[in-house]
Amino acid sequence: MVVIKKGITKSNPNSKKHLTGESLMLKQRYKKQSIELQEKKLDLEFFKGFYTMKTVSLKLNIDRANICRYIGKRKKENRIFLVCFGICPITKSTGVGFYTSNYDLYLQFKAGKNGK
Repeated sequence: MVVIKKGITKSNPNSKKHLTGESLMLKQRYKKQSIELQEKKLDLEFFKGFYTMKTVSLKLNIDRANICRYIGKRKKENRIFLVCFGICPITKSTGVGFYTSNYDLYLQFKAGKNGK
């Protein structure tokens, strides 16, 4: 700590803080809860409709790399579906995947596409 004025101290950003066993466990628990909360938010958002990763990233303020990991994990479990490729409404990039976790919506889109 660095003393600025008498009675006022400031942490030194260059000093390394060593976590004790208890504080390390709390940090790990918080990180796990944070990841679980993000996954719940993503489940709900992808269930509402089909979206790109960028759209959901901006809407929920979750890093796109985390969404990529989430989608990869859910694909292995067959809990999220690639509906189609299209143009991203935000970046205007082509060939962007639209995903949903709502199986009924996925079947509805596939049936409508095959019927035309």
